[in-house]
Amino acid sequence: YKRQVVVLDRNGAVKAMAGGINYEKSQFNRATQALRQPGSAFKTFVYLTALEEGWDTDDEIDDYPITIGNWKPENYSKKYYGTVTLEEAFVRSLNLATVNLAQKLPSGNIIRTARKMGISTPIDDTPAMVLGSSAVKVLDMAVDDCYLRSNPSDNVLRELKKAHQFETNRRK
Repeated sequence: YKRQVVVLDRNGAVKAMAGGINYEKSQFNRATQALRQPGSAFKTFVYLTALEEGWDTDDEIDDYPITIGNWKPENYSKKYYGTVTLEEAFVRSLNLATVNLAQKLPSGNIIRTARKMGISTPIDDTPAMVLGSSAVKVLDMAVDDCYLRSNPSDNVLRELKKAHQFETNRRK
């Protein structure tokens, strides 16, 4: 069996970490060295970038099918929700709205936001990156997840923006 666990406090500091179950058999630390696709967790960086670019949580984006080259992303539900607010798209984790939004943002800025939030691994600058196609370290995504879980609010995106500003100021 291969296991990894990362425990963070409310501020994102590592409190405990285990990167495997038997150091004698394998010194590979799965928490700090293993790469996994973050999937929808990466959408956080798209929405934070939109907020930084001047979008508001009440602004609307289309949740309609889109084709980019040979790529045709879909929502998990296979349904389309029409025009939705950024907040609704984020809360429902709508793939198509996220891709449509990302097409209106500089991809380099999305990558920069991911870096500011702690992603240290290379990120492929492709349309699919916004749905978490680039593999990242488990520890990197744990820090991002910590902000989501420690800032409950009716307006998730506003709390994300506050967390992002806090993190940016903390790293200065």
